[in-house]
Amino acid sequence: MAKNQKKEVAVDIRSLQKPLKEQYRSDPNASRITIRVKAGETDVPVACSVDIGRAIYQAEAHKGVGGGGTGACSGDLLLGALAA
Repeated sequence: MAKNQKKEVAVDIRSLQKPLKEQYRSDPNASRITIRVKAGETDVPVACSVDIGRAIYQAEAHKGVGGGGTGACSGDLLLGALAA
């Protein structure tokens, strides 16, 4: 495999989700998912940490609005969430 080629992995989403869908049909309350996040200030006013419970992400304002430009900005975090 060439250096820049990505190995494709076949995933059958329908098979993965089938038992969940059956469970949710029989018990709609089982489909409720609560997601919590907690953000905290840092010593720098244009930066913060975001705790999602499984990981803590360091974020800062985009360079275009006064941030350092070295960390993930809110737009980066949003786009990452959308991609996931």
